[in-house]
Amino acid sequence: TTAECRAAAHSLGLADKSSNDESHVMDSRPKGCFYWNSPSNPTTAFLNPNTGVPTNPESCVPKPCKPICKQAVSVFTVSGATGLNTVGYHLNGAFTQSAPIDGKPSYANSAGAVIRWNSGSDWAVANIGTPGSPKWTAAVNGHSRYYNEASTQTPPTHGWVARQGDASGSITLSYQLSVRSFGSRRTIFRTTVGLAIVCLQALL
Repeated sequence: TTAECRAAAHSLGLADKSSNDESHVMDSRPKGCFYWNSPSNPTTAFLNPNTGVPTNPESCVPKPCKPICKQAVSVFTVSGATGLNTVGYHLNGAFTQSAPIDGKPSYANSAGAVIRWNSGSDWAVANIGTPGSPKWTAAVNGHSRYYNEASTQTPPTHGWVARQGDASGSITLSYQLSVRSFGSRRTIFRTTVGLAIVCLQALL
């Protein structure tokens, strides 16, 4: 968003031109907030309004220009997952927030496990736990291993039930402090030196 790009420019010490109309170059600039350095616009942050995929964003690299990105931050950690052929074990570890599914955030870890809300005609609603009841599921390789029928906005910390034959025991979610509080705006964004991309270390 414009507000995020403006905050990034301030934190990185860049000139802020995130409100400029960049629609005329939206296919030749990085998507979203990007860094630009030229004699007319030295060390500047712009915002590309392209909601799709730019066709030739690398054309501006010689300027140079680089995307300014927001790094995903761990929201919670899962522990206690076990199961058939140890596949359930891949649920353990840190999860970051992904795109909403059925009106609530979904979460994924580095092993490809997904925790999401299921409602309406989703398969898990009719076939796992209480038929017809919306629920959270924790899945590995596309197969749900645990479920929880608590109607919460985010995945509950306890009360997860293992699917018989697919997992055992119960999992526990431990939320990170960073999702409960907000630090100084000056500490949210930092440059990552030595990478081709200028990244922002940002709280989600």
